[in-house]
Amino acid sequence: MFCPSFVYLHTIGQYIRNRECYGCTPYKPFTSLSNGRIHLAEKAKDFRCKARTPKPVRSQRPDVYLIIIDSVSSFMAKRSLPKTIKFIRDEMEGTLMEFLNKVGVNSRPNGFPLVFGKSIEGGNRALIGLPALKPDWNRRTMCRQYLDNYDYHLHQFEAHGYKSMIAQDENVGIAYYPDCLGFNRSEANHLRMRESRNLHNSMERSCNERHIEMLDYLGKFIHSYPGVPKIGQLWPTTIAHDTLKDLYHADDHFLSFFRKNSKKLENAFVFIMADHGPRREGIGATFLGYYESNNPFLMVTLPKKYRNTEIHNQLRNKSHQLMTNFDIHATLMDILKFNRRRTSATPPTVTCNRIARDRHS
Repeated sequence: MFCPSFVYLHTIGQYIRNRECYGCTPYKPFTSLSNGRIHLAEKAKDFRCKARTPKPVRSQRPDVYLIIIDSVSSFMAKRSLPKTIKFIRDEMEGTLMEFLNKVGVNSRPNGFPLVFGKSIEGGNRALIGLPALKPDWNRRTMCRQYLDNYDYHLHQFEAHGYKSMIAQDENVGIAYYPDCLGFNRSEANHLRMRESRNLHNSMERSCNERHIEMLDYLGKFIHSYPGVPKIGQLWPTTIAHDTLKDLYHADDHFLSFFRKNSKKLENAFVFIMADHGPRREGIGATFLGYYESNNPFLMVTLPKKYRNTEIHNQLRNKSHQLMTNFDIHATLMDILKFNRRRTSATPPTVTCNRIARDRHS
């Protein structure tokens, strides 16, 4: 008669000795696990083990990560994050895109072109002799119906086998703010939102800073799902939204994150950027401050296999050309659908006139 020597008692969550087992022959396993390998016991030496663990299929597709620091201009990033920028440029061969221009006042009108490729604010084009620009979506489209049927960047990557993550530390996100329906399905496979009770308690009841916790969360996601392509989006708001002063001390935090994860990021496109420049503390009242508000930060790194190739050269050549979040969205779609035979043609020179004319072409 065989019987287990120990049984699990769920009421106390522990294994205890089986009182009914006395006098019984204890189980003797046929196999043992040692150094990651399964070995047959002596009593099973004539057995044949047919169980095999298939080797995981490792994707060759690159990961994609967006770190969107709210309200940071290109100049502001150079002043506040010099060590981080130097590391990304020197060790990861990143490219600073000098002339990203915002397309709206605050986060929402800049965020929708980035993630949907659609405008939600119009624009005046009298300067170049064109009629006023009408937005792609009105409030009814973007707010009074679910957005599941529209092409959202994270959902598009999910449809191609990517695991997705989104994290932010303020409000509910551009698809829901201030009182919109947003999505009827989950926005991503993994979410870390300000409205999460656990996240709220973690943030409000500790001395840790939100952007540090978010970077740690992104780091864990980067190291998860080995062999599976991933896309992650981090949107830290509180570090720079209301003041120009707090971002300086975060330089060491971002530097530490990139140092720690640089090896994993060798197979990733990384966009560290902002939605728009600073808007508080009266900065817009000065000429240079107004310019900074229009010129958000953007730095891009490529997977190692694409560095110092024609793709990298093209990126460098465009580092001083005008671009908007519509261009970044198009780039994300190119990354998703990229193949060697067919890539999106890009004009040699980008101007305000070209952007204004081509928005709806």
